[in-house]
Amino acid sequence: MNRCFRIAGVFLLLVGGAASASATKLVFSAQPAKAQAGAVLSPVVVEARDALGNVDPGASGTVTISLATPAAPMLSGPRTAQFVNGRAAFAALWLTRSGTALRLTATAPGLTSATSAAFDAPAWVPMNDGLPLAHVGELAYSSDGATAYATAGRVFRSTDQGATWTSVLDVGNARRVVTDPFHPATVIVVTQSDLLMSTDRGDHWTSIKSRLPGWQSASAAAFDAHTAGVLYVGRNNGLPAKSTDGGATFSSVQGTGLPPLSASNYPVDMAVDGQSRLYMLMLYEGPYRSDDGGATWTAISSGLTRNANGLFQCGTPQRLAADPTQPGSVYFTFATWGNPCASPVWHSTDFGAAWSPTAVSGTGATLAIDPSSSALYAATASGLVLSTNGGVTLTQVASGSWSYVALSASSGNFVGVQNGVPVNSQDQGATWTPGAGISGGSIGQIAAGAGSPTAVYAVSYSTGLFISQSGGAWAKRFAAPGAILGVDPATAGYAYLYGNNQGQEGLYGTADAGQNWSWLEHNISSFACWMSITVDPRTPATIWGGGQDCFGSKYGGVWLSSDGGLSWSHLVSDPSFGYWARSVAIDGTDSSTAYFVSKFGARRLVLSPTGGPPALTDLSPGLSGTARAVSTAPSQHGVVFASTDSGIFKSTNSGATWTQVLNRGSQYPVRISPSNPQTAYALTYSGTYKTKDGGATWTVLSLPAGVSGADLAIAPANENALYLASESGVWASLTGGE
Repeated sequence: MNRCFRIAGVFLLLVGGAASASATKLVFSAQPAKAQAGAVLSPVVVEARDALGNVDPGASGTVTISLATPAAPMLSGPRTAQFVNGRAAFAALWLTRSGTALRLTATAPGLTSATSAAFDAPAWVPMNDGLPLAHVGELAYSSDGATAYATAGRVFRSTDQGATWTSVLDVGNARRVVTDPFHPATVIVVTQSDLLMSTDRGDHWTSIKSRLPGWQSASAAAFDAHTAGVLYVGRNNGLPAKSTDGGATFSSVQGTGLPPLSASNYPVDMAVDGQSRLYMLMLYEGPYRSDDGGATWTAISSGLTRNANGLFQCGTPQRLAADPTQPGSVYFTFATWGNPCASPVWHSTDFGAAWSPTAVSGTGATLAIDPSSSALYAATASGLVLSTNGGVTLTQVASGSWSYVALSASSGNFVGVQNGVPVNSQDQGATWTPGAGISGGSIGQIAAGAGSPTAVYAVSYSTGLFISQSGGAWAKRFAAPGAILGVDPATAGYAYLYGNNQGQEGLYGTADAGQNWSWLEHNISSFACWMSITVDPRTPATIWGGGQDCFGSKYGGVWLSSDGGLSWSHLVSDPSFGYWARSVAIDGTDSSTAYFVSKFGARRLVLSPTGGPPALTDLSPGLSGTARAVSTAPSQHGVVFASTDSGIFKSTNSGATWTQVLNRGSQYPVRISPSNPQTAYALTYSGTYKTKDGGATWTVLSLPAGVSGADLAIAPANENALYLASESGVWASLTGGE
C-alpha cells in the first residue's frame, strides 16, 4: 500500500516499501566455492548496493576483479565488466596456477570494495566418473583377529570382521601389509617409496624407512611368529634388513649365498615359519631359505624346471607361505601366464629340498594357512579351495573368481576378494557377505590421443581399458585387465592394445577411439606377452613392440610392423639382450633408430637400410643403477632420457654419453611434452618432478595427499593438460601440475 506524508511542507511518497538510494558499496552475490586451477571459475557476480543492502539498478560504471590473496597464482580472463541493472557478471575467469585460501577483490569508482570468501583452486582434481575403482591388492588380520586390513591403493581397516571398511592411510601405492604376531595393534605397510608403522591399529602412522641402513625401495616384509620383535624387510637394491626390536632399529643381514639383488631381481615375498626359519622368494631366482636369521642363505629351487633361458618354466614366482606349526612345510606360487605348468602352487615338506605340484589349477593363487590345523586355503580364478593334506586333494569352499584370502587364526573368520568384490565370512567359510566402504583404484597406464576433443585412454589392472573424451565420463572400451597400451600421437582415434579379450589373446587396433577393435597379431601367435607398444608419429603405420617371451617358442625382444600391425619382423631375440624389451622409444627425428631397455641394460637399435640385421649398441656405459625405461624428445635428434634406480640420465648424442640430471631413482619413462620438448615429467620413487628447461633443473610437484603416480600423459596440443594414473584412479591438471 502506498502512503503519503507531509513533513515541513514536503510530501514523500513511499511506494511499496523503503525508498531507493544510491549505491555505496560492492557485494559478491555469487562467488567461487570450489575451483580447479586452469578451469573457468563458476560465474562471479558483483552487485552495487546501498546502505540498506538493496541493489541499486541505476548503478553504472566499470567493476574490476583482482586476486586479493595470495599473490602467487595469476588471475586470467576478462577482469572488467559493466553494471547492468546494478550487477556486473564475470563468466570467464580462471587461475593459471593452483592456490589455497584464495580471495577475489572487486573495486569500482566511488564504491566501497568487496572481498570474496576464501576458496581453493587445486592443481589436480579426480577424474573418475564412470571408472570402477575397487581393486583390493592385499589382506591381513591382526594377531587377535579384531582388525582386518586391506589395500586398494590406500590402506583400509575393518573392525567388524570385514563387514565395513574405513580408509586409515592415504599412501596411494601400498604393496604389502603385515601385522605383528606379538603386538596386535602393530601393523607395517610397505609402499613403493616408504615403510610405515602404526602401533594403534592404523590411527596414526610413522615412516620408519630412515631406520634402515642405506634405504632402498622395499618390496616385502615379514614378522617372526616365533621370536618377538624380529622383523625382516626385503629391498629392491640391497640386502634384506632385520630388526630385533619391533622396527625401532634395523641392520642389513650378511646375505651370504644370495644372488645379486636389483630392481630386476628382488624379493617378491617373505615368510617365517614356527622355528624362525626365514624364506624369501626372488622374482627370477625363486625361493631361498635362511636358518640363521639372514646371515647365510641356501637356494631351494632344485627340481623346479627351467627353460632354455634359465627362467622357471611355470612362470614368475609370486607368493610364499610357511606353515607356522608344521616344520618343513612351505608353499610358493607362480603367476603362470598360461605357461605349461603342473600347478601354480607348489609344496615342500622338507624345508624346500624338494617340491611337488599341488592339485590347485589356474594361472595363479594367493594362500592362507590355518595354524590350528595346517589346512591350506588357495584363492584362485576358479574358486576358493581348501586342502587338508598339503594340496594333494582339494575341496571347493566358494565359487567365483578369487584373487585374495586372509584368515584370522584366533577366530577362524575370513576376508577375501571374490569376483573383484571384498567379501567376508564369519562362519568359517560356510557363507560369504560383501563388505562395504572400500574405494580405491589401480590405473597402471594412461595416454592422451591426438585431435580435439582429446581422447584419454586409461588401463585398469583389474578391469580393462576405459576412454574419456575431453575429461568427460569414462566408458569401458575393452575388457582386458592389465593390458598394454600404445596410442598414435599424431592420428586421432588410432590406438593399439595388447590383452586378452574373451579368451583371444593378442594385439588389437582401433581407428575410432575404442568404439571398434580389430585383432592384428597374425604371425606372432607364440609371442605371448607384450611389455610396450610405441607408434611412430611420423609414419603411423609403423609400430614398435617390446615384449617378454612368456616361455613361448619365440623370445620377446623387439618387434617391428610397417603395416599397422598386420605383419611383424622380429628384430632382437638374442639372449644376451635379456629376451625382454621393457621400454621402446623412437628417435625424435630418425624413424630408423630406436632405444630399448632389456634385462641387461639400455640399447640403441639402428635399422639396416638394406633390410639386414639391425645394428645394436650397448648404452649402459655412463649409466649407474639398473636401467628401467627410456624415452626420447619429440623433434630432437639423439635426445634420450634413461630412468634407472639411481636417477634420471640424459643424452644428447644418441646414448654415446650420459649426464645425470636428477638424483631420484625411477622405473617409469620420462614423459616429454609433444608440443614443447623442454617440458618433461619424471615419476620417481620419491615424488613426481617437472623440468621446464630440458632437464637442467627440476621441481617436485605437489600431488594430492596419498597419491603416487604410475604413469603420466600430456595432451599433444596442450602441454599444460596432464593426466596422472594412480592407485586411486585418474587425476587431471590443466596447469602443468602447478
